[in-house]
Formats: sequence, C-alpha cells, structure tokens
Amino acid sequence: MPKERIVFQFAAYRIMSSRRHALRVAVQTAVATLAVHLLMRPLAPDLESWAVIAALFTIGTSVDATLGAGISRIAGTVLGAGLGLAVTGLLGGSSLPALLLAAVLSNSLAAIWPGLTYAAVMAAIVALDPSPDGRSALALSGAVVLGTIFGTAASFLVWPEFGRNRAVLSLREAMDDCREFLGLIHKGVTTDDRRNRYFLHQRFRGHLFALYDRIAETHFTPQVRSGAGLREAADAVEALWYALVILDRGVISGRARLPDSTVERVRPVLAAVQTEACRLLESASIAAGPGRATPTDPTELKRVLAEARELTLAAAAEGRDIAPAQEQALQALSFALDEMERSLMALMRVIEPECEAPDKVRAA
Repeated sequence: MPKERIVFQFAAYRIMSSRRHALRVAVQTAVATLAVHLLMRPLAPDLESWAVIAALFTIGTSVDATLGAGISRIAGTVLGAGLGLAVTGLLGGSSLPALLLAAVLSNSLAAIWPGLTYAAVMAAIVALDPSPDGRSALALSGAVVLGTIFGTAASFLVWPEFGRNRAVLSLREAMDDCREFLGLIHKGVTTDDRRNRYFLHQRFRGHLFALYDRIAETHFTPQVRSGAGLREAADAVEALWYALVILDRGVISGRARLPDSTVERVRPVLAAVQTEACRLLESASIAAGPGRATPTDPTELKRVLAEARELTLAAAAEGRDIAPAQEQALQALSFALDEMERSLMALMRVIEPECEAPDKVRAA
C-alpha cells in the first residue's frame, strides 16, 4: 500500500478519535460566545467582537490549558495597556515614535515570556489611540479581559476536562499501541507486515507527542492513580516501546537467519510471552485510568520470558558448527527479551506498583 494512503488513514484515525474533544470545545465555545453577546450587546456593542475573539482564543484543550491562557492573556492585556499609556504619556500622545517604542518594548517582553504576546497587541493599540486620555483603548482592554474571563469560566463550568485526564487518555492509548505491537511481533515470526508496522509506529508517535504536550499543560494533580508523575509514566511507556522495537528487529532477524525447525520451536514461546505481556499492559491501562484494576501477578510473565531465554541459549549451544549469523540472531533475541522484561516491569512499578506483591494487596 502506498505511503500516502497510510498517512491518509492515520489522519482519518486522528479525526475520528478526537470527536468527543471537538464536541466538548464546541459546546464551551457556544456557551462563552452566547454569554459575551448577551452582556456586551446592551453595554458596548462596538466592542462585542473583541470580547468574543478573546473568549474564543482563551478556550483551550483542557481546563489547565484554558486557565494558563486566560492568566497570560489578562496579564498581557493589562501590561500592554499600561505600557502603551506610559509611552504615550512620556512622548506627549499618539505618534509614530510612541508606536515604535511601545511595540519594541512589548514584543521584547513577549520574546522572554511567550505568554505575554497579547501585550504587544494592546500596547500598539493604545499607542495608536488618538484620544488624549486613552479611554477607547482602556475600554477595548476591558472588553478583552471580560471575554477572557467568560472563556475561562466556560471551560471550568461547562463539560470541564482536566489536563490530567487527557494525558492519561494518551498514556492508555500508547500502552494499547504496545499491546498491538506485541501482536505484530508474534506475527513477524512467520510473516512480514510492513504496512501495519508503519501505521502503528506513526500512531504511537502521535500518541506519545500528544502525551508529552498534555503533560506540559497539566497543572492540577499531574499524576497517575498510583501517585507517580505523568512524566515518569510517559518515559516508562516510551522505553517499553523502544524495547519492543529491539524485540521486533530480533524476531525479524531470527526469521531470516535461523532454520525453520528453530523458528517453529521459538514461535509458541513467543506467543506465551505476548499473551502474558498483553495481560499486564491491559491491567496497567485500567489502573492508569479512573477505574481500579485487580493487582496483576507478573510471575507467569517472568516464567515464560525465562523459558524463552533458555530456549534461545539452548538453540545456540546445540551445535558447535552453528553459523555466526545464527548465533548472533539468537543472542540478539535473548537480549531483546531481557530488555522487554526490564522495561515492562519498570512501567508496571510506575503505573501499578502493587503488582510486585499482589497477594499482600488482596489481603489488605
């Protein structure tokens, strides 16, 4: 299948998976716009558009993002208006030098603190205000602040969604990708499936980038249910993905270099590894979300991984005349299994630390 079609499928997947988020933002936008219209129409109809625009640009992807944008916009508006008034007062009114000085100072501050970009807009508007006392510019600043407050209130009061919940959703999606990757790895023992691998890699990258972006915007309880930080959980699932990539390369290399008899011996053992690893990942996905999963015992996973390693080492030691390429493939597979176990258990310790001692948790 052409790469362009795969990219199109990935874009369609992202659109379909974001429908709920788009609907939530649409509802918040409608409420904020209606509230601004009802207030500004009788009070200051000529400034209504500025208040509506401010509300639209304030509503973010989550309550956390909206609050950050709202605080930055209000601070930028107040700073820009004050700077514009100070410059016009210093230079004797609206003029080109006043505009240049206000624009340079406000944009320089915005370069240091990007959240204050609105200061440059307001400073320029105030510097261009022909009224001697700047009343129209101050009224405009008030409309922007009012619209920002309404946008922030709509995000908090109408279908609120906190950044932590959105980050956890991306985390669970990334873990689901790992489960699907395990299925492709087992399938790779006998067949190659480059199309699905490429699509899955692209999807995981999208989920991982979204995860880190959502963590960056999270201000309220940036933790998973276990108490570990969201950043720590994201790093753990990313490390697991790289370990699975190593395992995938090891399986593909083994299929190409090892005799069919050895491949057939490895296949059921890898199937058992896939089943147990997917079981742990499913439990971790539930534990990371709002529900509470039953503590998972990793003993069986460790057993099948040990069996798989023993099989690869035994196959390497069966004949002294084994080809170097075959021995290298078996060693790579054993190393990949070690990395997968280490990374998966590290993830479980972050998401579901009680999995190390499920009997104690059940007894409690």
